[in-house]
Amino acid sequence: MSINLLRSILILLVIQIHISPFTQAYPDLQHAVLGFIIPLFLFLTGYLFNAKKSYRQYASYLLKFTVPYIVLETAYLCLSAYLPVRDGIGELTAGNVAYHLLIAPLGPYWYLHTMLICGTIYFLSEKTFSKWKRGGTLAVALSCAMAVAYLTPLIGVPAMLAFFAGVVARKWEWTIDGLFHSSPWAALPFFITVVYGVSGDVAFASQMSIYAVVAGASFSSFLLWAERRIPHRMLHVLAFIGANTLPIYLFHPIFTMLAKKCLGVLLDIDGSVTLFSLITLLIAVGGSLAITVVLDRTGLSWLFGQRRLLR
Repeated sequence: MSINLLRSILILLVIQIHISPFTQAYPDLQHAVLGFIIPLFLFLTGYLFNAKKSYRQYASYLLKFTVPYIVLETAYLCLSAYLPVRDGIGELTAGNVAYHLLIAPLGPYWYLHTMLICGTIYFLSEKTFSKWKRGGTLAVALSCAMAVAYLTPLIGVPAMLAFFAGVVARKWEWTIDGLFHSSPWAALPFFITVVYGVSGDVAFASQMSIYAVVAGASFSSFLLWAERRIPHRMLHVLAFIGANTLPIYLFHPIFTMLAKKCLGVLLDIDGSVTLFSLITLLIAVGGSLAITVVLDRTGLSWLFGQRRLLR
């Protein structure tokens, strides 16, 4: 299966759960979906992470993600003090901004924060103990990451484990097709676990433990089967979205935060918020890509640490 196809579906689900009227209407569904898409995304991030870089190459990699994280997390914190979001900063002070920027991010950009910390721990372990066998360097990296997760508020244990599960899969050279068996029957355990997460035990779904493994694996297996049945043109569009998850991830909160103010009339028309969510989703994806194109064509992508954002 193309990893970009899986990434495209995941980023669409990420945007969906960031649409506040939808999550307010279906909070249990939000937790159930979060319970598997975030670990699966982190797994793919660990799987795709390349630790075989020089220090100079890794510094460039850090710049590529640190600059947009600082810019957009700061902007999110400032805007959250005035716009209707679930986890606003409350009081907008320099101390609050610095704390959430460096230690405990708010909003969607915590993902970049976690990725940078886990990736740096893994990279430094690989560089420091490069002569060790792969199991040894991985044990050191995992031990350091667990110490950071347990002793500091910088990263969560479940998120860290999901990232390093992807690292293990890549280190042992497992393919995505080898990890997930193509089957239409995978829809059954996926449906059962999500229904249980929604109606049985939302806290269980939020643990990112066995729920994440069963739901994430069955979801991926079903998508692997469905890939061969998706029309070629749609598959091409989804692959493009999957290849550009970073700019979509970076810019989609602009549209999900503004949607409630600009598209509020749709909530009066459709009480189920389905229409509102669908239109917001389309605008968020299209708008994020449009911003990316403008930044690339005007040469302003360097503001986000890159020469070009669109792939």
